[in-house]
Amino acid sequence: MSNVAINHHPSSELLLSYSAGSVSSSQAICIATHLDYCTACRVTHQRNNAIGGVMLNEGKAGGGVSAESKNKVLAAIAARKASNGSPLAEVVAAAPLTPAEVPRPLRKNIPKGFSALRWRLATLSVRTCNLNKESDGASISLLKIKAGGKVNRHTHMGDEYTVVLKGSFSDEDGLYRPGDFLVRSPEEQHTPVATTDSDCICLTAQEAPLQFTGSIWRLINPILRKSFYSA
Repeated sequence: MSNVAINHHPSSELLLSYSAGSVSSSQAICIATHLDYCTACRVTHQRNNAIGGVMLNEGKAGGGVSAESKNKVLAAIAARKASNGSPLAEVVAAAPLTPAEVPRPLRKNIPKGFSALRWRLATLSVRTCNLNKESDGASISLLKIKAGGKVNRHTHMGDEYTVVLKGSFSDEDGLYRPGDFLVRSPEEQHTPVATTDSDCICLTAQEAPLQFTGSIWRLINPILRKSFYSA
């Protein structure tokens, strides 16, 4: 969906867990959304699925997965890539993307585009829109940061997964553009700031509410906790 290089991806371990179906529903929607942007990770996902198919078939036959079988799968994938003249050609052909504003995994929740959503004012610079509350307790929502605006410095009470959908933002660790995927753990603090050229819209999956760390903003933390768990 984006012509801009994607520099931040799910870890290899997380992609493998996604292929195995062993991630939470909130993690899965974020990874699926990233895959809609990122051809490289779709290739990795296809590779994981191919290996998983061999493992499943051999497991049903009562034997373990041999190194020979795994190597055959990898060799077959490499051969298909070479025959197409590009390591990405087969995946792109199998899953063509359209230049729509909303990534395909989110279109059921956002059928009319971002502008048609009912955004809730959080601060003068930030608006939010709740999409779903998962059975595992995670909250899936959209975050819109006004061009040049910021989300005040905060940490998290649980892991937070973010995919940039539109625009871009930066924090203490780098710049994030459409398709970029990042995970923040409870030990990390950051201050997201949208670039000045456009508003930034992100998909976020929070296992627990964020917690502001500033002397004034932390006063609203009890409200954030109550709102998160009562939603």
